[in-house]
Amino acid sequence: MAKAGITEYKEDEIILKQGDPDKSLYKILSGQVAVYINYGKEDEYLVGIQSFPSCFGEMTILSEQPSFYTVVALTETKILCVPEENFEGFIQGNPANAISIMKTMAKNISLLNMNIKMLNEEIAFNSTEGTVGIQEDKSAVEESPIALSGNQNYELYLPGHRGYGSARCPVSEKLTYLKEYVCPHCGTKFVAPCINVAALDKEDDKKDYRDDMRADYGDFCVEWYQIITCTHCYFSAFTDFFRRDDNYLQKEAYRENLKNAFSNVFLNFTATRNMDFVFAQYYLALICVKGMKDETLMASRLWLNLSRLYSDVGEIDLSIEAAGRAASAYMNGFSVLKPRVEHKICMSIAGIFYKNQCYKQARELAFHLKTKKTEQSLYTRMAEDMIADIRKKGEK
Repeated sequence: MAKAGITEYKEDEIILKQGDPDKSLYKILSGQVAVYINYGKEDEYLVGIQSFPSCFGEMTILSEQPSFYTVVALTETKILCVPEENFEGFIQGNPANAISIMKTMAKNISLLNMNIKMLNEEIAFNSTEGTVGIQEDKSAVEESPIALSGNQNYELYLPGHRGYGSARCPVSEKLTYLKEYVCPHCGTKFVAPCINVAALDKEDDKKDYRDDMRADYGDFCVEWYQIITCTHCYFSAFTDFFRRDDNYLQKEAYRENLKNAFSNVFLNFTATRNMDFVFAQYYLALICVKGMKDETLMASRLWLNLSRLYSDVGEIDLSIEAAGRAASAYMNGFSVLKPRVEHKICMSIAGIFYKNQCYKQARELAFHLKTKKTEQSLYTRMAEDMIADIRKKGEK
């Protein structure tokens, strides 16, 4: 039985065991914990990751049943243990504790429902033969994206965005690994999958403007894991922003919008990653980009990737719309970019327009790249080739 009061736990130390009769409430004061079912067994299942100010153990008190799960410290963690006999006083002394408990229970119920849904989808998916990589059953596409919960009128996505929960994003053991991050917004430490850059073959970059110029890694798409999202506050940004030492943020520029998104969006960090999760990450990042000093560069990269992702799920009109927004952000910020970075972004956007036969937009970007920079590169030559190609097609 846990000791009442505040206790510090080391990384990987077990705080609460499944089946324990201990009827205590645990409140996280600092650090992170992982909640498991059947911890250490073949059918071990990660229920979720929690951090301050979440609570756990409340179900053992309210249901008078042994613990349903095992809780393990992911990092050095400080826990306040409240025995059953002090539970009511703990609630009455600070109503905010009751709200925290209810929020935790509500999220756990939502997570349980989502896991049941994902399990049913997984069973259905595994019962039929399919190809690897992005998988989508068009009949299973939903009008309400997986990320929305509570306020169904909350607008996060482009008009016309649907649900793409059946489009899976499989993990590559070679190209991804788990890494600990510190959220630049709330300071929470959390673990998230990221891309193993050292394993990427940079020579795989496509140099053909007739495509979207993405590197080809078979069934794996790097855009699936380029955004990191804080599990505590949902702050989202490109991986390289989290790695910076000078990741300056003007929090007032996005704080209220992020808070609003957090109240209306549910992200299941433990389920198999799918396109709904990835899309939600990118749109959350578009909220947070408002506070970054290189907002225009980040925005153009976000919209560029969104355009590619919409193309992957067959949403051509949305892909073109996102490309247009990428172009607008690029044109507003090209002067602060390094030439090679600017050239690659410009030709990538132009390539999407060209691929979708939007030749006017493609030509405008190619002409801009050709005339605005004196430094020659592979991309300026590509721009010249694109302009010549469009002229041959008789497009102006």
